[in-house]
Amino acid sequence: MRSDVFKDNLQPYENPEGYDEKNDKYVEDIHFLRKWAAGKEGPVIDLACGTGRVTLPLAENGIPLMGVDIHPGMLSRAREKAEAKNLTVHFFEQDCCSLSLPVQTDFIYMTGNSFQHFLTNDTQDRLLQSVKAHLVKGGMFVFGTRFPQPGELESAESTETIHKREGDSQITYTSTESYDPFEQILYCESKTFIDDRLVDTDRIKLRYVYPQEMKRVLETNGFSLTAVYGDWDESPLTKHSANMIVVCEKAENA
Repeated sequence: MRSDVFKDNLQPYENPEGYDEKNDKYVEDIHFLRKWAAGKEGPVIDLACGTGRVTLPLAENGIPLMGVDIHPGMLSRAREKAEAKNLTVHFFEQDCCSLSLPVQTDFIYMTGNSFQHFLTNDTQDRLLQSVKAHLVKGGMFVFGTRFPQPGELESAESTETIHKREGDSQITYTSTESYDPFEQILYCESKTFIDDRLVDTDRIKLRYVYPQEMKRVLETNGFSLTAVYGDWDESPLTKHSANMIVVCEKAENA
């Protein structure tokens, strides 16, 4: 069962093959997770695993993996890719706010800035409580989110247009963003036109969280903060960072 907050926020994932074309070349998070998952007993759980962009390379390294996603089309694509690579990965269609997996583990991760899909305080809390229930004491949760740079968000009311030609057709892409500072949500809309004919529209909402706010929400939900980085290369978090990579552990008294 999907949380209502996700109901209208999954449009960019309706085309799994197109998602792979846009994202498959990104590997920085894979290098990070290989290092941090080394020596873990597992099985490692990949939350919001999508088409298995990160799941499958880790499985190829011999790490036992389970993948969870709310979108059946993305999971179908992940299963096809795993079968083509002759990899054994167990995939589950579940809402990360109400996980019901047959294991507890010492390592769970979430990539692709998926934490930003949890738009409300309630869904953030439910996610973290659900993760905590599937971690052993001292188990680790790693995830990334975009870092809320004030200057960038304050000027987010903008539209960008890109033109290119494919054969005899003119392809136009437009993207519009606006930021609500009270909800801390960025509203994004992208459109694709072929010869001035609208052929596709994607909309997505992304929640931003500030560092001290993140620390509080983790501690409130029974996690201790281990490290925060400015990117998957473990560079320090600064005011110029584009990302915030969070490493936390299930607290001993949780």
